[in-house]
Amino acid sequence: MSKKDNDKKTTNNWMSEQLSSSAKETCQNALKLLNKDQKDDIHSDIHEVRQHLKKNRALLRLVRDTNDNYGRENKFYRDEARKIAPLRHAEAKIEALDLIQQQYNERIYKKAFVDIRTQLEENRDQEVEKALTEKHILQDMYQNLEPKCEKMDSIFKGSLDFKTIGSGIKRVYRRGKKAHTKAMDSKSASNLHELKKRITYLQYQLGAINTIWPKVLNAWQEELNELSAYLSSYRDLTMLHEYLEENNKESDTEDGAYLLGTLIAGHRDQLRKHAILLGKKLYHLSAKDFVALLEVAWESHEAGMNKKLLPSDKLER
Repeated sequence: MSKKDNDKKTTNNWMSEQLSSSAKETCQNALKLLNKDQKDDIHSDIHEVRQHLKKNRALLRLVRDTNDNYGRENKFYRDEARKIAPLRHAEAKIEALDLIQQQYNERIYKKAFVDIRTQLEENRDQEVEKALTEKHILQDMYQNLEPKCEKMDSIFKGSLDFKTIGSGIKRVYRRGKKAHTKAMDSKSASNLHELKKRITYLQYQLGAINTIWPKVLNAWQEELNELSAYLSSYRDLTMLHEYLEENNKESDTEDGAYLLGTLIAGHRDQLRKHAILLGKKLYHLSAKDFVALLEVAWESHEAGMNKKLLPSDKLER
């Protein structure tokens, strides 16, 4: 093996170890949250658990072309996350109501939506009770996830070159670009939700390889995070609006529901327009050019590692 090939193998092994460590830590963090005794902050815990599972799905997508078990592993994390989706959605609708009240607090009566909020809180509490005492969902998830954490090393074993990693990122970026195009052409909530999923995967993937170009990838992640926030709020408001249409036909909440629905419609429109504009910047490049840029950064980082250069942030200049 030539020195150049040996240097590449060393760098690629480093990436394998980094991905393995990140995925294992993510898995273990999810386990800690699922195994907590106190559930006073269950809603933030549930949100975090879902984020951890999404992150591991994103990391799996980096090695899908070399992992024969990708489909099975991806399905496992997807299905586990779905078990706690009702709890997350119940809390998200309350957060959406808070968003509207905060945005328009100077224009609406302070207690305009108090009855609706009471309904939402009762629904949320019922979901928690069902998950914790009737179905024991969190315990079930813990038992399913624990053996996965122990075997995490096997998923990212071996040498990972840019061809493998780049292929995973290229697919996610290309699908995100396609989803953004669809979102521009249609106001369908499902199109925006599809874009949100692709953004989440890309965020975590860029975070996983952040070391190759920290300043640029940090900035890109921040922009993706802002875009994700727009789309998350849009999704939460959509769920709240659907809930209002299904559950508020009674006279004591009908007026409040109508006002809230009107405010939701206007706010969602603003969120969508901001998301489309920001997405246009982030998905301006073709998937091929985006990955080519990352490949140059990878090779430059690799060259610095092989020459044992000081990290640039520790170099006086």
